[in-house]
Amino acid sequence: MCDSGIFERSSKNLSYAELFDIYTDARADYGVMKDVLWNSKQTLMSAETALKEYRRKQRKFKLVLVAQGKTVDEYLSCFSQLVRMGAEHIAIGGLLRKRKKSVRYMYVSSELATQVLAAIRQEFGSRWLFVLGSYHPMRHKLFSEHDVFGSDYKGWIFNYEHQRDQVAKLHAELAVVEKQTVRHGRLAQLNRERERLSKLEARRRLLYIETKNDGVKHSSKKAQLRRNLLRTQGELCQLDGKLIATRQHLVSRDGLPATYKHAVKLLAESLQLSEQEVRIRGVHEYLQREVYSQCLPPSGKVS
Repeated sequence: MCDSGIFERSSKNLSYAELFDIYTDARADYGVMKDVLWNSKQTLMSAETALKEYRRKQRKFKLVLVAQGKTVDEYLSCFSQLVRMGAEHIAIGGLLRKRKKSVRYMYVSSELATQVLAAIRQEFGSRWLFVLGSYHPMRHKLFSEHDVFGSDYKGWIFNYEHQRDQVAKLHAELAVVEKQTVRHGRLAQLNRERERLSKLEARRRLLYIETKNDGVKHSSKKAQLRRNLLRTQGELCQLDGKLIATRQHLVSRDGLPATYKHAVKLLAESLQLSEQEVRIRGVHEYLQREVYSQCLPPSGKVS
């Protein structure tokens, strides 16, 4: 399924002819129209244009029209008019709501979603239905109960642990064991130095994030903060190399707990990965744990 995105900039606004060509090139099974957030009137006008272009020539993808609104009644009215236009595939949009005192962060109103889905099912029966931008593991049961074909969700891309946090956690676990079981002056010194650098890196990262770069003065300051941060991160990286080499030497001996050896192995693997690879792995683990597991039949096996 391909969606043009309701938040696209007007300067990049594509005509339906251009958009449908992209859907075709992407070999989409479903292509979503351009809707207007919370505005059923403008969305219906866009739907008419979309249908006209879609019917102008044979398309390989199925066109998905969108019902928008602010209330349950507006959604029902919009949905009804889309059905009269001849829509076979309809998505529910606009269930996102702005948080107060926030510019960009949105949330899904589960109460509104429940009311809208129940009303549509009661009014229009078992029609094909998609819910835009609203999937979350906590709403899996709700969508399943209302026979929703599918729903997209961008929140999964943020469910990962940063490499720095993953590495710091493993270092902390190893340091606890080392204080109890390992007498190694060099290792203790390296651990103290890493703790100092780690705190310095956290402070410099926060300063860099909080400093705006609008204006020449601030831009120059932010550039200097970034140089300081990168230098500290480089020093941490070198120190991690020394620490892992020392620990791998200790692991070659007998007498250390199996949990310690396992943690050293995990740390070595994490240090070999890039930040991007760590994030991707974390996202896949999240999907497997929180999403895919809910899609499995009772046997636990994918059919």
